[in-house]
Amino acid sequence: MAANKTIFGAFNQGVIPTIACFNQAKTPLGVDFDDLIAAMQDYVTKFVAPVWGTPARLIKTNGFRSGAWAMVFLDNADEPGALAYHDLTPDGLPVAKVFVKTTLDDKQLVSVSASHELVEMLVGPRYQYVDQRAEFGEHVRI
Repeated sequence: MAANKTIFGAFNQGVIPTIACFNQAKTPLGVDFDDLIAAMQDYVTKFVAPVWGTPARLIKTNGFRSGAWAMVFLDNADEPGALAYHDLTPDGLPVAKVFVKTTLDDKQLVSVSASHELVEMLVGPRYQYVDQRAEFGEHVRI
């Protein structure tokens, strides 16, 4: 992602976020998109929110929705080695990007990449990078 301007987080952590989920990938996900959204909603409601205090409402959309966080499914990673990551939209709201073809080419499940990124985004919406220099010798986006 090009760093041409600073984007600040513009979300209220006291409000239950709506997360607009939309698929722009041409590669088949390996799972029905509606079923994936329903399963992730169930996971958040039953297991994530009670422990972390981070409820969310996932909805299927055709694109970004004003005032909503987002989870977008794309074909190919725009960061080397990334199966998925979360960032901020130009409006400062969290967005998770899941790279379908990249994930499948790595012999992984799209559902795992998506649910992993969903929880990371809910628990730490401002944190896009982790410093793992000791293990990998570089900054890694997770």
